[in-house]
Amino acid sequence: MNLYESTKTWKKKPVVCVCKAGEVIFMPNGWWHLVINLEDSIAITQNFVSRRNLLNVLDFLYCLQ
Repeated sequence: MNLYESTKTWKKKPVVCVCKAGEVIFMPNGWWHLVINLEDSIAITQNFVSRRNLLNVLDFLYCLQ
């Protein structure tokens, strides 16, 4: 919850939405996101590393250090 409050001072504002029962949201590869569950929820994720995107994934992980 503290991170969400800090986004109010960012130059690039985050997109905010509410998914209601039965709705789905798709997050493209590489988009940073934060989820706050207002009710019991199920999340399905597919973080796939292939030969094609391996260098991008390694670059991303290196930047986290």
